[in-house]
Amino acid sequence: DIGFVLRDGLADAEQDAENLACWRSRKIDLAALVPWVNGEVKKTWGFKAAARAYHIACSGHDVEIVGKYKGRRPTTIETRRAERVPGCPEKAQNAFDLAQVLSWLASHRTDLQERLEWRQQIPPLMATLIEE
Repeated sequence: DIGFVLRDGLADAEQDAENLACWRSRKIDLAALVPWVNGEVKKTWGFKAAARAYHIACSGHDVEIVGKYKGRRPTTIETRRAERVPGCPEKAQNAFDLAQVLSWLASHRTDLQERLEWRQQIPPLMATLIEE
């Protein structure tokens, strides 16, 4: 039923527009990211993705993990700077910037199904940040 698909798609688009407006207006202090990254992002997407998200948000560049994981947190692991993330500011300033970081990570999953799942997890992850 094409009507159902269209209605569902329009509802999703409306929710996305509301999220984007909210995220753009929500200023973020980078220090406030530490518990979110070490908690919710790590729990949802794993250690490596959480570390990458934090470092992209703080520098605008993706990173490679070079330090040992044992006894470390995603926000304190040793990294090596990698490519600049297109459209990402040097330092994330609002929740929209962070959503873009998460989108970058989701879009670079090699498995298509995993890529779609990660994209669907962005709004709930962002909600946990904004609620803190």
